[in-house]
Amino acid sequence: MEVRMEFVRMSRGSGQVPRVTLYKHRRTVVLFGMIHFAEPQFYSEILRHLEEYERNQYAILYEAIDRDCPGVDLSAVEYKKKKAYAQLGQFGIVDQYSAMQPRPTWQNTDMSLRAVCGRLDGLSAARLRSSNLHFQQMREDPLPMVRGLLHLWDCVARGTVESKIREHVPNQDVVLHARNEIAVEGIVEASASAHVVAMWGAAHVPGIVSALVDDHGFSVRSVEWITALNVARLRKAVQNHQ
Repeated sequence: MEVRMEFVRMSRGSGQVPRVTLYKHRRTVVLFGMIHFAEPQFYSEILRHLEEYERNQYAILYEAIDRDCPGVDLSAVEYKKKKAYAQLGQFGIVDQYSAMQPRPTWQNTDMSLRAVCGRLDGLSAARLRSSNLHFQQMREDPLPMVRGLLHLWDCVARGTVESKIREHVPNQDVVLHARNEIAVEGIVEASASAHVVAMWGAAHVPGIVSALVDDHGFSVRSVEWITALNVARLRKAVQNHQ
């Protein structure tokens, strides 16, 4: 039976993402749908939950493509990205990996950049130059990216976000579906010996949940919603900035 569920939603002017709790026999899996740009308090709330789960001996798994790829120098891109993302603070938002630095006890169960490059027939110099330019422009003027975030949440409100993702996210067989398979493998393997918490981008959540239920015998216990971003506040911040 296919599991159909939202992976983001709007509620009273705020964008929300799910926390899905599943179980199989006596084993529990908690799946946090993440977004990569949100208000600091969202990430603080997730960290508070994670500290409680760690005290209860849960395995903590997270999504993050390993940046080590022999022959590809990403240092300039990463530097410009860090500087660019810092500009988002003036709008009251922060990027996930600045707000939630992975702990040594967490396990990265994502695909490596080397594997991604291999699936996409390499990472071209042109794409690296494009990334460099993008982050340089964002560092100079973060408004276009912030407007892009608002547009994405407008699509959520209109119920068109899935078609928007299909339109604008290339290579979904790799970026979404292949990585869902890796996420599920990591969760199933870890759940053999411990309760599990997994953090994956919200767009991955429906596919991961479906695979755990359909292919691995888990059942959904609950779906709760966590506010990630006050969209109305961000919209006002953008208007005041102009």
